[in-house]
Amino acid sequence: MLTMDHPVVEAFVEGDDAMQQQQHHLVGERGQRIKAAVELALARSSQGRHWGRALGRRALVLPTKDAAAVPTPRQPQLVPGGEDMEVDGLLEETADYIAALKQQVGVMRALACMLSGAGIDALPEKATTDGHVIIAPEK
Repeated sequence: MLTMDHPVVEAFVEGDDAMQQQQHHLVGERGQRIKAAVELALARSSQGRHWGRALGRRALVLPTKDAAAVPTPRQPQLVPGGEDMEVDGLLEETADYIAALKQQVGVMRALACMLSGAGIDALPEKATTDGHVIIAPEK
């Protein structure tokens, strides 16, 4: 009978731990790539806004293995790239950024509904002033 301290069992447990660590690393790396892709898509939809250019620069710089091990502290920002802006320009960029984030939430909710099998009909819709229908990010 094999016990937990048997060499074969120990080797199996160590191998399982290594596999779980590798899987955790791959999930984290995939999450970083997804985040970069989402930020790049949001940046491209920004029509050249200041926050869009800042997001685009940030999305194109993927961390290396060494950089991922020691995260660099960042100053929290309300709007990407807005740290050197005047107040009135920052407020305009902020309003535009919030609108873009709302649209992004709507798209992500639609994807989640379609992937879960609920279908896009489960999402609330909202008409815009120009007659377009968008998926509302709020329930």
